[in-house]
Amino acid sequence: MRIGTYNVQGFRGYPAEAAARALRHPDDDAAGAYFARVFEALRCDVLAVQEGPAARQMHRVAGLLGYQMAGFSSPLRWPGYLLSRYPILDARTFSRWRPLADRWPFSRMGGEARLQLDDGSRLLVIVLHLHPRHERVRRAEAAFVRERLAALWTQADHAAVLGDFNCAPDEPIHALLRDLGFVNAMVAAGGGVQPTYDSTGAMALTLDHIYLSHSLAPTLVGAEVIREPGFWHAGPLPPGAWLHSDHLAVMAEAG
Repeated sequence: MRIGTYNVQGFRGYPAEAAARALRHPDDDAAGAYFARVFEALRCDVLAVQEGPAARQMHRVAGLLGYQMAGFSSPLRWPGYLLSRYPILDARTFSRWRPLADRWPFSRMGGEARLQLDDGSRLLVIVLHLHPRHERVRRAEAAFVRERLAALWTQADHAAVLGDFNCAPDEPIHALLRDLGFVNAMVAAGGGVQPTYDSTGAMALTLDHIYLSHSLAPTLVGAEVIREPGFWHAGPLPPGAWLHSDHLAVMAEAG
């Protein structure tokens, strides 16, 4: 089972000005077809997407790939999605719109879905896009994730928590997952946490992660940050060049 997470910057390309001629608009057929090919190249069975396009565009992409899809709305402008080759049994969005939404947990996005794996077991996937600026909000988001895992563990055999954590690896969300027996796929696979933003390496921030439950960790066979052409470029981009996103995709093989 190949599990991935990717913040796609709204299907705009990076930088958006250079990508506009090819993609035209995030809702355009050209952008949908382009990112369907990008996702196909990742070869995922389960792919979490942050900062996705509008739901109609993501439905188009899922149809082109033959994936099932769960959508997680954002109270602001950062929807998330889960694409899956496995049947999606149910799904839930954590956030909702309210006044001053940016001050509340999951103002970016948070959600969960349960999948039916080929062997009959069930996988709970929690997809996160945590607040990028306020540690207080991230602490509240981490506490909510702990509650959800405790409440739903009896309904699934395995779990994965993944996405754009928007924080350093010493913050509460990482600590609570370790306390619950989850392992960071990149750490467990031997590569260690690696920069995933931005995709030219200028800022070198480690934001995107895949955590696997103790039931999946022994089956982990590898993990990687994708640095193939189109996903990553060593150093400043030449004039007019662009990449799929400002983030790098993270992949884990397990099961």
